Amino acid sequence: MADIEQLRQTLEELKQKAVQAVDMSVELRQEDPRLQQEIARYWEDALGTIWYYLKDRSKQTKQNLLAGIRFPPRRPAK
Repeated sequence: MADIEQLRQTLEELKQKAVQAVDMSVELRQEDPRLQQEIARYWEDALGTIWYYLKDRSKQTKQNLLAGIRFPPRRPAK
């Protein structure tokens, strides 16, 4: 059974991987603009999978997993 620390750690790893994927996408698009559509398809697949799984699990469990989520003000760019 999962505990809250495992959840925190898993989401932290997800954030780190997302940052890596964004940086890789930028780099690849700059190096070869012909990759833009392929990269967009990868993002569409990944984000779509996450989004629809989240929505489906919310419906299945009758728990709105997005309830209470607010996005903080944007942080300054690095």
